[in-house]
Amino acid sequence: MSVRPGIDAISPPLRRGLGILAILLLLRALMVAQTGVIPPLPVVLAADAATAAFLLLLAPLLRPWALRVPAVALIALGYYAGGEHIATHGTLFRVAHLHHLLDAVFVAASVEGESKAWLGLHALAALPLLALLRGPRPTLGIAGTRLGLAAMVIAGYGLAMDSHTRPASNVVLGSIAQVPGAVLAQRSPEPRQTAALEGPGKGPVLQLDADGVEPEAFFERGDVAPGEGRRHNVLLILIEGLSAAYLPAVARHHGLDPAIRLPALERTLDERGFVTYRNVLSLQRQTNRGTYALLCGDYPRITTVPAKMTEAAEADQPLDCLPSMLDAAGYRTVYIQAAPLEFMHKDRFMARAGFEVVTGLSGAAGIDDRRGASASDEAPEGWGPTDERFFPAALEQLREVARGSEPWFATLLNVGTHHPFTAQGGEPDNAEEEAVLPTPEARRKVRNRAFERMVTALDQLLEALAADSLLDETSVIIASDESGAMLRQDAEPGLLDGNFGMLAIRPADARTRERLAQRDTLVTQLDVPVTIADLVGLEASGPLLGRSLLAPDEGGPRHLVFGDTYAGRTFFLRSTGRLLACDETFLRCQSWRFEPDRVIGSLEPSDDPPFLDLAARRRLAEDTSRIRPAGPGPDETAPPP
Repeated sequence: MSVRPGIDAISPPLRRGLGILAILLLLRALMVAQTGVIPPLPVVLAADAATAAFLLLLAPLLRPWALRVPAVALIALGYYAGGEHIATHGTLFRVAHLHHLLDAVFVAASVEGESKAWLGLHALAALPLLALLRGPRPTLGIAGTRLGLAAMVIAGYGLAMDSHTRPASNVVLGSIAQVPGAVLAQRSPEPRQTAALEGPGKGPVLQLDADGVEPEAFFERGDVAPGEGRRHNVLLILIEGLSAAYLPAVARHHGLDPAIRLPALERTLDERGFVTYRNVLSLQRQTNRGTYALLCGDYPRITTVPAKMTEAAEADQPLDCLPSMLDAAGYRTVYIQAAPLEFMHKDRFMARAGFEVVTGLSGAAGIDDRRGASASDEAPEGWGPTDERFFPAALEQLREVARGSEPWFATLLNVGTHHPFTAQGGEPDNAEEEAVLPTPEARRKVRNRAFERMVTALDQLLEALAADSLLDETSVIIASDESGAMLRQDAEPGLLDGNFGMLAIRPADARTRERLAQRDTLVTQLDVPVTIADLVGLEASGPLLGRSLLAPDEGGPRHLVFGDTYAGRTFFLRSTGRLLACDETFLRCQSWRFEPDRVIGSLEPSDDPPFLDLAARRRLAEDTSRIRPAGPGPDETAPPP
């Protein structure tokens, strides 16, 4: 007679499956402790149970040690890396982004400051899988059956999860479900050249929905008022990962409890006369996508395919971007960033975009620019110099440029607020932050301190410009390259948290400030270049998309398309209060409603049918993928084809 009737009543395969599930839940608990983010329990249980079933099916195929050991090692590494990605970006990693691991600059900068102790804990927790995944020796027929069932589990999981990278997803099954899309993503899209988008007189105009909205509405040209602005300097400061929600007044406006609060930045902006916008949409995640939109007045690609910056850098032709337009108008154009230029091909892209001087500060004070000049012997700190060192170094270069007789346009990009924050934050403030196993609270302190030091350095830069009498003859725009998505304490990001950007503008002319759009206006990164063109009085805005913030009442409602590559989502928005959120296949979509002056804070799911059909969604994605060349010919349209 059995002394364990309850256990013996369970079949061996089921016992093995429950054991795998227990290990997965333990790994999940470690990831929660690592990040402090607590996903919804029902979703977690469903995702982990599906993964346990998948691994149980594969167990006989992993019987050889040569397969089982690497599989368990990858599982442990995946949970660790997933936790690090959640702590930094709010989502699990995308398989399509793993190509960055082949870039030495990325690897060297990213691994600095990460806690390897969490990797050790995940490895220890995963060890029992070495025994649990040693299934019975399969026959050929059984192996085929199990592979078929495993494929069905993957397909079911892929259809059930709204995003494979949300914190509630499972690292193992979520990563495998991404593989087909990741393979396809390596092929750049080939947008169609059709008459339907070529405008009046060139063929039929396609209406995308029942309301009669035409494709051109998503590609609004940013007209300027010729001659109304005046020639003066422009300084565009891009801050890594900054969200307007980190400003207390904006957070209150949207009812948010962000993990980062920057009241000192809010005071600096108010005291210096900036207009800070409360509804700013970043069009994509990742610096190369956001910076492209901010400089070129063009959509970034809204799906996880090669970025336009990468392809434009490799193309043998210049781009029709704001720097090239200002260069043609007699401006000195300068780009300075606190990191090596080779990563994301910024050295080549910035030159093609029209910057005359392109500089990357790769060490404490080192310079590595596209002309080959170079470098301090000091070792880089993470991605590059701290903000306390970067902004003063950039100031010296701005002073040198200002000695010339021509006006200038300069763009600065910091890295102090980029992961790894520990490399930018100086010495730890207390023993907790020195711990081998840092808590989520300790991580938060490190991140917050990096942002606080950025604010101090930024304020000192503005103070120095004022002391040099440069501030009064310079329009200053402060914007985020992307949103860090840290808008909710200890919880999964909201739908658009990764797209909640920051924008503050201080025109050189105080009278111009009164003409700027109201703070609650819905604005995007596309609006920055055309607003700058308007500020300095360019005769025309060329092919720039967007809407000038000096003409806020013109144009009526807005129609926008954007994405979140980390979450694997795409969005179609009407400024009247409707949003369509889809996955990157455009097959699964959910309608949402919002208040036009509180986009992030008022989002609610809706039963409204999609206002764009599948063909229209795909069509718009294809049209946003086009890289606009300089100087369109008579048969080319300035908006996408």
